[in-house]
Amino acid sequence: MASVRSTIVELCVFKRTKKGPLYLVLKRSSTERLYPDIWQIITGKLKEREKAAIAVLRELKEETGLLPKRLWVVPAVDSFFDPVGDAVELCPLFAAEVEATSVPTLSSEHREFVWAGMKQARKLLVWPGHKDAVKTVHDYIVAGREAGRLTELEPNAQKGK
Repeated sequence: MASVRSTIVELCVFKRTKKGPLYLVLKRSSTERLYPDIWQIITGKLKEREKAAIAVLRELKEETGLLPKRLWVVPAVDSFFDPVGDAVELCPLFAAEVEATSVPTLSSEHREFVWAGMKQARKLLVWPGHKDAVKTVHDYIVAGREAGRLTELEPNAQKGK
């Protein structure tokens, strides 16, 4: 029987510019064992006993060198089936706003990045959950709807306090 687990977090990074909001989309390295050369949002595995909000901050720093200006829990959970592990994976989704001048420094996991408008980002992304993540962040967090105001994490929550 398939199990249910939550060991992966996802993070949609955006910045506000004069041209409008732009979303960070990363292209995986050709040498990556799992899904080489696909475009994705930031994803990462939780370490043992690590809180999800701390994991997304760690992944953001590790994969891009960026620090968030603001951080939200997005009112959505991505899910997929892992046939190798025979498990349904539930992935909490977060959003991070970075400074408008931010430029990522990529880890070896990725080889390319683009700051894209919502439509372009959704065209580049492969997984339906990532496409939906960008739209949800755009519609609720970036647009300043009540869901965004209610789900922003306090600065101390970002530090794990």
